[in-house]
Amino acid sequence: MPCLLPCTCTVVALTFAIYMLRPFYPNCEPPGGLPALLAIVLLIILTAINCMSIRLATFVQDFFTVAKLFALCLIIGTGALLLISGKPQYRESFENIFENTTPDIGTASLAFYSGLFAYQGWNYLNFIVEELQNPTRNLPLAIAISCTICTVIYTLTNVALYTVITPDEMLSSPAVAV
Repeated sequence: MPCLLPCTCTVVALTFAIYMLRPFYPNCEPPGGLPALLAIVLLIILTAINCMSIRLATFVQDFFTVAKLFALCLIIGTGALLLISGKPQYRESFENIFENTTPDIGTASLAFYSGLFAYQGWNYLNFIVEELQNPTRNLPLAIAISCTICTVIYTLTNVALYTVITPDEMLSSPAVAV
């Protein structure tokens, strides 16, 4: 697990900690530093796993990747079922979808810049070039395939979210923003 970007690891660990604590504090925020403490413990555990064994670290990384993909596919499947059910309340978010938007180059630039976080994984492929067989063929192929899969999954997840949550609910929900 490369920890080359400590701020990114910190944000992901804090987000994970907040979601882990949410069932224990359903009607309020967790006490002061509890999410930060849990995030620190998680980072220490993952660092220890990475130091102990590359195979164990790879297994943990693969496990969490499969778990995330399973959760996203579950969200996508649920959204697809509701969208094709034909009930009008699930199509409500797609009516006048570009209403109250501004066709401004600055806003579009900010949206693209904000989305870069989700696609930064392609950069990690450059760190393993020396391990690849036939890197001139396989590296561009890996980048193209991974970015395509990521784009499709994220787009379908957003469609599923807009199927069950109205834009106003999405803007007011702290869970969607995290």
